[in-house]
Parts: sequence; structure tokens; C-alpha cells
Amino acid sequence: MEDINKILELFDSREKWNAYIELSYLRSALVNELISRLKSQLCSIAEDRLMDSGWGFNFYDNGQISIYLKRNSSMRIMIETSSWGNEWYRRGASIYVNPSMVDCNTVFDAINANKHLLPMADYVDNKENSLWHLFVKQIPARIWGVENNVTSFDECLFGAKDNAQDLARNIWNDVFQPFAKKEIANLMLNMIKE
Repeated sequence: MEDINKILELFDSREKWNAYIELSYLRSALVNELISRLKSQLCSIAEDRLMDSGWGFNFYDNGQISIYLKRNSSMRIMIETSSWGNEWYRRGASIYVNPSMVDCNTVFDAINANKHLLPMADYVDNKENSLWHLFVKQIPARIWGVENNVTSFDECLFGAKDNAQDLARNIWNDVFQPFAKKEIANLMLNMIKE
């Protein structure tokens, strides 16, 4: 209650209170605008860099961003911001496998056996937490331009306000570019078939 009283003290005039209320109503619109800016830039990068790579690209407005194997979409390199609340997926990216389409245990074993051939230096085994996000990594705070304690997608989006292109490039280079090669796509496709 003491925190609430301190916050209320910030509003020492009706104008300040009304401005706060007005901004609160616009919160969703502001976040959606930043998502739209980031999405536009990431789509542009993907269109340019995924040609003939064996990968496709998706960016859903709920903050799910991924490259997926075109010949078998059951495996993705994914940022699923709705899962960032999980301690094991703080500001995370993952190698995602759809358990309704493939045997996750077989795919997990195949990835583990071929780890040395994949750009997985920052990824850790996550099978005990999720059959979907078999391997995860934390996206460094510097990629988003935030402090390390920030894990909210809405807060991470602030970089899209003034420079969505740089934010998109940073995300692409850190999360997707290491995998966005035809030879990696073919290798991962073979792991699904094993």
C-alpha cells in the first residue's frame, strides 16, 4: 500500500492524472505499433536472407517469431515471447519441435549427437522443462538495448520506437542468422527423419 501512495503522489494535478489515464488507454495501440515496426523490418531481412536456404519465416502479432524448415515445419528456431515468464525461458529463444508432429525424444537425441555441427554454442538442454523448447538460450540484453533484468517483450520493444531496423538486425544476427543456411536446414531435416 505504501508503494501505491508514493505512486499517487506523482499525480499532483488533475492534468497529470488525466494524461496518465489517456496513455493507459493507448497502451495496446502503442505496443502494437512497435510490434508492427519490428515485424516489417524482420520480414524484410528474412525475405532477403532466406532465399534458397530451406527456411521460411513467421512473425505473429502475439510476439512469436520464427524461422521454420520449409520441408517440415515441425522444427523451428523460435522466439516465443509469451513463454518469457518461465524462468528457463527468460528473454529466450529456442530450438522448437512440435510434439504432435514428431517424436521429440528422437529429435532431441539426434540434435544432441550432432550438436558440434550446429550453431548451438549458447543453447542449453531444456527437455526437462519443455518437450517443445528442447534447447534454449537467453537472448543477451544488449540485443534488445535493455538492462539484464528486463524480460518483458513490451519493454524490449522500446528499441523499435526510433530504430526498428537496428533492433531487427540485432535479433536476426543473434538468433536466426546462425541457422539460416541451407546446409543447417538439411542437417536439421535429417534429424527429424532419424
